[in-house]
Amino acid sequence: MSVFKRISALIAVLFVVVGFGSISSHEEEAGVEYVDVEKLDSNSDELDGSKLEILMVQQEVKFLSGLIRRYKPKKILEVGVCFGGSSAVILNSIKDDEEAKLYSIDINGEEWVGRVVQASFPELAKTGKWKLFKGNIAAKYLDEIGDGIDFVFLDTMHMNPGEFLDFLMMLPYLKEGAVIVIHDVMLQHLVGGLDHKHAEYLRAMCKKFIQAYFGITDAASLQVQTKFGYPIVSTNCTLLGTIRGKKLIPSYDLPNIGAVKLEKGQRKCLWEYFNLLILPWFYMPGDEHIGIMESHFKKHYDERYVATFKESVAFHKECFAAAEKLAERKDEVKTEEKPVEKRGGWRRLIPWLD
Repeated sequence: MSVFKRISALIAVLFVVVGFGSISSHEEEAGVEYVDVEKLDSNSDELDGSKLEILMVQQEVKFLSGLIRRYKPKKILEVGVCFGGSSAVILNSIKDDEEAKLYSIDINGEEWVGRVVQASFPELAKTGKWKLFKGNIAAKYLDEIGDGIDFVFLDTMHMNPGEFLDFLMMLPYLKEGAVIVIHDVMLQHLVGGLDHKHAEYLRAMCKKFIQAYFGITDAASLQVQTKFGYPIVSTNCTLLGTIRGKKLIPSYDLPNIGAVKLEKGQRKCLWEYFNLLILPWFYMPGDEHIGIMESHFKKHYDERYVATFKESVAFHKECFAAAEKLAERKDEVKTEEKPVEKRGGWRRLIPWLD
């Protein structure tokens, strides 16, 4: 082989090596860590999921528990409690850490909120490591909880503007480098592939959920949710991708949970975070909650961002009012409904149109 050919071959090999190197290092450069949940130091096996109302699969429980054991947070915030299954997972993960404490918030004030902890782990509830706030939004309680929060589990509405607003409320209280775990980040995809029976069940559950939390019976948001069910709830997926920081993603296919370890300088990202509020809203918070949030944002954010919030609220209120007027007229104006033509990939991509 001539010297020229040898040099050409060497250059080709170098291109291949550099190419593979750039591909393999791309995920690291992008700030993504694919976490093997089976290798995490999780104590989730101590929980009997069959007897607890933990609304997560076991891999998600291991992921949440394992990240707590890895980062050893001292001040944990949980927003979205429901029956308290996730509260039990968190408390079980910090039971041996004398300094760690969990603060849980749920907008619902019913007695059943957090009942799993009281029923299945009464010893954890009595240690002073858990404080439950219920009956209002996060902004109502964050001053009492205080700053220095270094770990968050976020699992509330799953529809715009729910978790967008939750994140904006809690951000000023988060410690630099805090870890935020977000549940149901793939819910819109997973439900789309369910059979008709399960899809109808989730639509019914969604309807009851909105009615219970907001007293909505005939608003446009309820009509939309009842018709389409959960496939439109991409809020958590959007938020997970928007928050700046290192992404922590379970290594199995299509995980419905993920986390972000916040990077420094979150104040530089406020435009991106408030800009999420211009996306379509699928429910309208009550005036009391809007007032609490506005006061909260005035305390922590520049006026330009408060203005973005106020303008978004006003715009979406107009949209809901227009949609409700249109709904009132539907009985007066008879229109011929044309069947949706479903063909090729669209039927597979949007199965809830059936």
